[in-house]
Amino acid sequence: MAEAKVKNPSHRHMNISVERLPECKANINVEIDADQVTETRNSIVSAFTSQAQVPGYRPGKTPQKVVEKRFARPIQEELTERLLGLAFGKVQEDEKLPIIGIETIGKQEVETDGRFVLEAEVITEPDFELSDYKGISVEVPKREVTDELVTDYLTQMQKYTAEREEVERAAAAGDRSIVSYTATLKDAAEGEDLEALVGENGKILITAEDHTAELPAEGADAQEFIPGLAAAIVGMQPNETKSFEATFADDFGLAELQGRTLTYDLTLNKVEEYQLTELDDKFAETFGAESLEELQGRVREQYQSQFDQEKNQIIENQILTKLNEEHSFDLPQHMVFNETQRQVNEMVMRGYQQGISQEQVAEQQEALMSNAQQTAMQNVKTLFLVEQIAENEGIKVSDEEVYMHIQMMAQQEQRPLKKVMKELQQKNAIGQIKQQIVFGKTVELLRSEAQITEVEAEEA
Repeated sequence: MAEAKVKNPSHRHMNISVERLPECKANINVEIDADQVTETRNSIVSAFTSQAQVPGYRPGKTPQKVVEKRFARPIQEELTERLLGLAFGKVQEDEKLPIIGIETIGKQEVETDGRFVLEAEVITEPDFELSDYKGISVEVPKREVTDELVTDYLTQMQKYTAEREEVERAAAAGDRSIVSYTATLKDAAEGEDLEALVGENGKILITAEDHTAELPAEGADAQEFIPGLAAAIVGMQPNETKSFEATFADDFGLAELQGRTLTYDLTLNKVEEYQLTELDDKFAETFGAESLEELQGRVREQYQSQFDQEKNQIIENQILTKLNEEHSFDLPQHMVFNETQRQVNEMVMRGYQQGISQEQVAEQQEALMSNAQQTAMQNVKTLFLVEQIAENEGIKVSDEEVYMHIQMMAQQEQRPLKKVMKELQQKNAIGQIKQQIVFGKTVELLRSEAQITEVEAEEA
C-alpha cells in the first residue's frame, strides 16, 4: 500500500515530496527555485569562461555571451548533472530516504519560469525495525576429540605409508581390493537405456575394469559411490564373481539414479593386504614429529580446529536464520534478481562438476530457478540486516584492514600484491571487500553475544 505524498516546504530553494511504494521504491518530486538554478548556472558559466580557449580571444578573456553560445550544450549538461546531484542529495539528507538506485526519471528540466523540476522513481533500502539481535539462543552438537578419533586417523596414515602385498584369501575388512563390474537397471522402462540415462560422466557407475575399492575397518563406514559395494566384496575370493543390488539414495548427486536400483555383476580381481608399520616414535618421525605423542597432539589440534570452525559455522547459520525469520520486509528486486542469477550459475557449475549434463540441467531448470531465488532472497535480506546491525554498533573498516585482507588474498593466490590490488581497483571491488570485512566483524559480534547450548548430536 503506497503512502500518501508528503510535501516539505522547509527546504531553502527547494520543495520536495516523497511517495513510498512497495518493493523498496519511491516516487520523488523536487522543485529547485529559479534563484538556485541561476546561481548554479552562473557558477558553471564562470568556470567555462575562465578555462575556454576560443579563437580570437585570449584565454580567460572570452566574453560570457560568446562562451554561453559556443558551449551551450556542455553547460546545460553540467547544469542538469549538478541540479540532479543537489536534488537527490537533499532528498537523502532531509527526507532520510536511503536511495540505492534510480528506476526511472520521468522529468528533469528547467521550466520557462526558471525552476528545475525532477520527477523520478527511485530504489531505496528496505525500511524495517531491528528486533533484539543480542543474546540469540542457538544449539550446537557436542563434538569431542576422542582418543579413538585420533587413533583412527593415525591408522589411515599408516595405510598411506604402508606397502601392500597381494594375498590369496577372501577379502576382509581393512583390505584393498581390485574389482571389475557391469550394471543393469532393475525395473527399466521399455526402451530405457542405462548408459544413455547416466551419460558419459556417470559411466563409472555402470562399468569399470580394475577399479580400486578400499574396504573399511571393522565398524567403520565405507567411503563409496556405489551403495553396498564394499559389503558385497567382503568374503569374496580372488577371481570370484557374484551379483548384488544397489539402491541409490533419493538425494544422490546424479538425479537420474535417485531412488533407482541397479543390479551389478561383480568380479574380484585381486586382494591386497596392507603391511602396516608400528605406531611408534619412528613412525612419527616420517611425518616430521619427534615422537608419537607429539604427532598425536598435532592430530588432536587439527581436529579441534576443524570442530571449532564447524561450530562457528553452525552458530552463524542459526543466528542468521533466526534473524531472517524474525524480520519481514520488502527487498529491492534488482538485487534479488542479480543474486538469483549468481546462485543459478553456481548451482549449474556444481552440477557440471558432479557429472550432470547440459540436458539434465535444462530438465531441472525450473527447480534450479526456484531454489536459487529462495536462497537469493535470504542472502539479500541477511545483507541488509547485518548492515543495519553494523551501523547500530558503529562497526567500521579501516584502510589498514582492507590492505591486510588484500595482502592475504595475494598470498593465497600466490600472485603479486600490486597486480591483485590493481585488478580490484579496475573492477571497483574495494567496496565489496569492505562490505565482506564489515559482515565478518558483525557476525563475530553476534556470535560472541549469542546464548550457546551444547546438545547431543541426535538432538541437534
